[in-house]
Amino acid sequence: EYKERHSEFIKEIHQFPLMPLLTYFPVLPNETFSIRMSHSQQKLMIRRIMLGDQKLGVFGIGVGGSMMKIGCECEVIDLISQPEGAIHVTLVGRNRIKIIESSEVDGYTVGKVEYFYDKIILSSSSVSSLTQREDSEIDERHITEIVEEVKELAQVWIEKALSLEETSRATTIIDNAGPMPENDDYSLFSYWACSLLPLTEIDKDYFLTNLSVRDRLLKLVVLLKTRSPEKSCYL
Repeated sequence: EYKERHSEFIKEIHQFPLMPLLTYFPVLPNETFSIRMSHSQQKLMIRRIMLGDQKLGVFGIGVGGSMMKIGCECEVIDLISQPEGAIHVTLVGRNRIKIIESSEVDGYTVGKVEYFYDKIILSSSSVSSLTQREDSEIDERHITEIVEEVKELAQVWIEKALSLEETSRATTIIDNAGPMPENDDYSLFSYWACSLLPLTEIDKDYFLTNLSVRDRLLKLVVLLKTRSPEKSCYL
């Protein structure tokens, strides 16, 4: 009986990982951002994270000021202690997650989470941790055509951004986005393209919660055509 309970406990841990949760703003996979942490509870949380897998969940603020249910698993990629005692933490979004339940430990929030997957087939080959294979009637050839259009628009966007007089901000964003994914993981590709754009919180909420890669790619086509680097956050 003990072995059975222990086995169920281990299974639940793997199915619903327990991780620290932070209310900040909506974050997408592949997005790089920095947070200055000065409260003692936040610094305690970060110290404990660095002793483990260096990951935490970051969530936007929902209606009434509560933590949104869908957010992003983020990984600490840089940490600098400031002279006044604060900690400057740089993170990158990895995977979408959904809160199953949450509680408070030593002044900060922790919760059981599950990974939040797309519900369509993205390619005929292997699929990364961002995706999950399921039956779908979506025409993959059409998805491929949309991907090619987004690639072309993204390349034009990058060239325009780098041609501006003030390019330092553009260069930082493009560097943080990293190189365009070369494999056929369309989900990862969609979030790479998102990381180039100046997105509002409403935009990010859409890209976080939408389960259709095709819909996200079509949205990116519109945004890449209508949001000019000259009027974006690059300036």
